[in-house]
Amino acid sequence: MSANSKSPSYLCAVCRSKLPPVPSRNLSTRTHIQILLITLVFCGLISVTLSTWAGIKSSLIYLPLFISAEWIQWLKIRDALKCKTCHFDPMLYKRDWRLARKQIEARMHQLSEDLQEKIRLEISRIAGPSDPTAKNPPQLKASVEETALETAEKVAKMAKAEIRNGSPEKYTDKSTQ
Repeated sequence: MSANSKSPSYLCAVCRSKLPPVPSRNLSTRTHIQILLITLVFCGLISVTLSTWAGIKSSLIYLPLFISAEWIQWLKIRDALKCKTCHFDPMLYKRDWRLARKQIEARMHQLSEDLQEKIRLEISRIAGPSDPTAKNPPQLKASVEETALETAEKVAKMAKAEIRNGSPEKYTDKSTQ
């Protein structure tokens, strides 16, 4: 448990990345006061424009406002529980684990395709522009192939770091420093 947060931080069950603290399930006193003030202002406007009895009846607006605030709080909790890296949703897993598994597999497939595309772009950048009209396209030199393999390894490390930490900027290449 961290020193400056009220709730403990959690780790994702799939990728073990750190999740933010989960908000409280209960509405805060401040939220209740805000709902009450909105209700009082609404009742006052209705009683001034129509009648006192209509203003009293309009105090029932508190109930839909309270339900809306509870629903928004539930959405905040659900969003905090979802992993931002692998998109694992524990509430969905509890409801339908097959669907949750399909979503995780789809995300991992997307990350794999993105990684392959990064490798292709890096290899084409290293190899240089090739002339598609030439009969014999230029072959990659051994040093360029080695560089491409090194780059592919770096990109793979970046992807692993992205999965673990949630962002590729946290990866640092120690060979270039």
